[in-house]
Parts: sequence; structure tokens; C-alpha cells
Amino acid sequence: MRRPNATNRILPGDEGGDDSDDDDDDDGRPPTVYEEDEADSFGERRLPIDDPASRPPIEPFLGMNDAGRRQRQRWAEEAKSSEPDDVAASSASSAEREKLKRVLGGRRSWLTRTRYFQRAIDASFDKIDVDGSGDVTLDELYAGLLLIHLQMAAYVGASACKPASKSYVAEIFHLLDKDHSGVLTREEFSSVMKILYSQVFTRIVIQWSLTLMVVPVVSQFIIEYATALLSWMAREFSKDVDDDSYSMQSLLWRAWRLFLSCVSRWTDGMEGAIATATDMIPSSVWRGMPLTMATAAQTSIALPYILGRVEDFFMWAAHRK
Repeated sequence: MRRPNATNRILPGDEGGDDSDDDDDDDGRPPTVYEEDEADSFGERRLPIDDPASRPPIEPFLGMNDAGRRQRQRWAEEAKSSEPDDVAASSASSAEREKLKRVLGGRRSWLTRTRYFQRAIDASFDKIDVDGSGDVTLDELYAGLLLIHLQMAAYVGASACKPASKSYVAEIFHLLDKDHSGVLTREEFSSVMKILYSQVFTRIVIQWSLTLMVVPVVSQFIIEYATALLSWMAREFSKDVDDDSYSMQSLLWRAWRLFLSCVSRWTDGMEGAIATATDMIPSSVWRGMPLTMATAAQTSIALPYILGRVEDFFMWAAHRK
């Protein structure tokens, strides 16, 4: 087979070669194309173009035939298909590292840095790691989260009674599982708990602030307006009775008197017992009873609702970052 020079190369599918060459392969395969080494003008060193290390630049192929263009296009597609996976994996890992750095750096509170909280984390880890393997799964992590919530609820009340959702816990679990083993070590477990409890201290502050400053003021307003409303209703009711009108209030009053007259034998004894028990209770208790009931209603119903809305706001703000 004749040796091509720099200006006369045999390309795949090139029909411009000499048909009289007897050295060409007889099996129908195109001849192997060689290029001359730039350092050796006599062609002593020859490398096949199919070798990726010796692929020629694109300029000599501007005038190539269809087969040469297809070969060049195949090289370009192979290079392009192998590149995006690495780039996507690199960008995904970079985004994951940035998210992990933001979560670990921005979510710390005074409560999670105390020795008491660290002891609670260690005790919870020892209880849920029943097999003594030194690591915990996602289900064991959520069980430990609920266990710490129960321990803290005994001291701080409603503010520690709203654990995070399992989907959010799973997100933090996979984010802190650096080796993607499906389990967390003791150090990773501690980091997850500090992230999940970073908002509990804020809820504690909000709860006690509302209980000590807002709830008494609101209760006082409720008592004042309720007393004024009841006084107005009593005056209107007495006016209807004095005028002997046949309004609904008057009819109810007459029905009540009829009922009392029918059961007077039972009510006489009960009235005496109730009067005796009432006299034994100091008058200050009766005066403070409306305020106490209003405060208890707010701390039992309104305050947990407000804390739940605060938790939802924090979750919404965290997902927006």
C-alpha cells in the first residue's frame, strides 16, 4: 500500500485513490489511514488516525467526503455524551455541599449548645441503638427525635410538642449522610438533632412572652367587655319583666320560675349545701376566677395554635432559602 503524504491522504470512503493498488485489503474494509509525524518528514513514525491520541485537527477535514464527516461527527457525539454526566454530578455535589454548609452554619440556637441538650442527645442515641452498632437508620432517627421531644415537653410545655414532619427529617437525614450508607453515626445524629431543634428555643421564648405579657392583657379586656355585655343584657331583661311584656326573655323567666316551684323540695337541700360550700371559698378566688379561666383557655387553645403557625412560617422561610 502506498504511503500518503500531507497533501494526499486516504480517508475512509474516499474514492479518489488509485484503483490499481494491489496492496489494499480484500475483505471490503477501508484502508487504515496514517498521517505523517510532524517531527519526521520521511514518515518513519506513523500513527493510525483512529487512535484518539493522534486524531488530526479539524482544519484538514474541511474538504472531507461524507464518510469522513460521519466519523468526525461520531467523535464529537462521543465526547459530548460523556461530558454532561460528569458536569451534572459535579454541579449536584457542589449544590449539595452549599446546602449542607448553609444548614449547618445558620441553624444553631442557645438551647442546642447547652450541655443538657447534648446529654439528652447521647441518652436518646443509646436508647434507640438497641443493637449497639453505633449507627441509626431513618426510622430510629425519628424515634429519637420524638423521645427528645417528650423529655423537653416535661419542662417547657407546648413549645416542644410539635416535632418536624418525617419528610423534612428524611431530607436532613440524607443531607447529613455524607457517605450515603443509609445510616448515621453518633456525630451525624447529634448534628441532625441540633438542626431539628434549632427552632424550639424560639418557640419557648414566644410562648413565655405571650403567657406573661400578652395573655393577661387580653384576658383583662375579655373580662371587661363580657361584664359590660352581661350587665346590658340583665338590664334589658329586668326591663321586660317590670313592664310585664310577653317577650321571649319574659317567657323564659316564667318557665324557669315554674320549674323551680316544681322541684323546690330538691333544690332547698341543694341550695343550702351549695351556699355552705360557697361561703368556705374566699371571695378573692371568685373575683379572680374569670381571669383564671380566660388565661387557661388562651394557653390551652390559642397559644398552641399560634406556635403551630410560627413553626409553619419557619419551615416556609427555610424552603425559600
